[in-house]
Amino acid sequence: GRLKEALGMMERYLVLERGPTLSAYNSLVKGFCEGGDLVGAGDILKMMTSRGIVPTSVTYNYFFRYFKKHGRLKEALGMMERYLVLERGPTLSAYNSLVKGFCEGGDLVGAGDILKMMTSRGIVPTSVTYNYFFRYFKKHG
Repeated sequence: GRLKEALGMMERYLVLERGPTLSAYNSLVKGFCEGGDLVGAGDILKMMTSRGIVPTSVTYNYFFRYFKKHGRLKEALGMMERYLVLERGPTLSAYNSLVKGFCEGGDLVGAGDILKMMTSRGIVPTSVTYNYFFRYFKKHG
């Protein structure tokens, strides 16, 4: 219901040639991801990039949360790799989200790969990052 209204508003913006803002696109991506509609969220991502709006860590974090929630961590990793192509790259929060997801899913190798990826990109792990590993070892011995 509400997402369809938001899409209608987006189309009116486009007709007026003012174009939606990054914030408007992010709101739609969030809504689709939280509503379980990854295809719709992906369509919004394509629409925004085709109009020259560069997705930010906020945009990608909605996708990462969706993948983590639905146990689709390999897809999250694939998106992370595509995200690395962008100038800014993922944030500490995005990396931590994936480390947490892999650790909670019992995949220590995957979590370790994310840790290596983040440190190779100059992102310094924090106590939050390492706590996910500690929790894994506490749970799995």
